[in-house]
Amino acid sequence: MTFMDLEDPDYAYMFGFLQADGHLTAGHGRKGRLTVELSHRDAEILGDSSD
Repeated sequence: MTFMDLEDPDYAYMFGFLQADGHLTAGHGRKGRLTVELSHRDAEILGDSSD
């Protein structure tokens, strides 16, 4: 089983979104922290698409 199949449109979108709007920082013990800044204008785009 593949952790994240980038041929799946949902994973591909999330991966691109995190690359564009995310920031990865190194912390204690070389662990990373991923932060993403969102705007309320993104709510409709990021909403649940399983309806």
